[in-house]
Amino acid sequence: MKVSLLRIDDRYIHGQITVKWLSRYKSDMIWVVDDKLAKNPFLKQMQLATAPENLSTEVLTMDECLRKWNPNGEEKVFIIVSNPKDALILIENGVKLSTLNIGNIGYKQGMSKVTETVSLNSDDLEAVKKIFNKGIKMFYQQVPELGRPIDFEEKLKEKKIL
Repeated sequence: MKVSLLRIDDRYIHGQITVKWLSRYKSDMIWVVDDKLAKNPFLKQMQLATAPENLSTEVLTMDECLRKWNPNGEEKVFIIVSNPKDALILIENGVKLSTLNIGNIGYKQGMSKVTETVSLNSDDLEAVKKIFNKGIKMFYQQVPELGRPIDFEEKLKEKKIL
């Protein structure tokens, strides 16, 4: 399997994904990887209902995702996780990629606001640093049509978070 795009977005599957990102990053399937979501039948069904009918879509726990991952397969997988910690787990367990997209992590108390739509807590920031240390570039972009991708490492430095 090959990653068409790994996107961090705590809204999971929604219109920007189905209309914009999947048009740009051709994929054979979508995997939403989130333990809580995968274990909640109602939320899982809501994700499956919003996915495009022409793509195989699964909502998986992290363990299920890692068991199903086949580094020798030819399928292109669009993967969505809600936070940098889960992205790091995938990377540390053999999911190969050179860049990843960060699109949305909603603000909660105790987080640092990085962009209009991305906020990080201390655990998120540690995971982001580890991702950078692995040579993986992160870019911030809500949708492909809105301006150029923003280098997330530079954005963190600009905000004096990194």
